[in-house]
Amino acid sequence: MDFILKEDYATRVSTSIIDQITGGDDELLNDAEKDAGALITDRLSDKYNVQAELAFTGDERDRSLMRWMISLSLYYIYARVPDEEIPERVIKDYDDTLKELDKIAGGRYGCSLQRNTTADGETATSIRMGSNNPRTHNPYFS
Repeated sequence: MDFILKEDYATRVSTSIIDQITGGDDELLNDAEKDAGALITDRLSDKYNVQAELAFTGDERDRSLMRWMISLSLYYIYARVPDEEIPERVIKDYDDTLKELDKIAGGRYGCSLQRNTTADGETATSIRMGSNNPRTHNPYFS
C-alpha cells in the first residue's frame, strides 16, 4: 500500500528507530499498513467507503485515517520487539484508535470519510430494527 509514507511515521517516531525495528526492510512497513487498513476496513466498511479513501495520496488523504493507520501500523511494527521494549504510548494509541473506530462504527462519533452510496447517489445506510413483544404485568394474560 502507498497510503502511508515512511516519512509520515516521523510524526510519532524517528525513521532511525523504524529502520532499527524493521532491519531496514520497508516491506515490513507495507505489511503493517495492510494489516492496519484491513482492521479499519473491517470496522468501518458498513458505513464508509474505506477502500476509496485508501486510494488517495498526498494532501488528498484524510488526516484522521492517516492518524489511525499510523497508530495501528506502529503497533504492528513494534510486535517485532520484546513486550517490555514497546513504548506505553504505542499501546495507548492503539487502544485509543480501536475505541474511536468502534464508536464511529456504532454511530456515536462521526468522521469525514466518504459514506457508502447507492447507485442513485443516496447515502447507503443499514438500519436494523426490531422489538420484543410488549411486556404485561397482567397475571391472567398469556
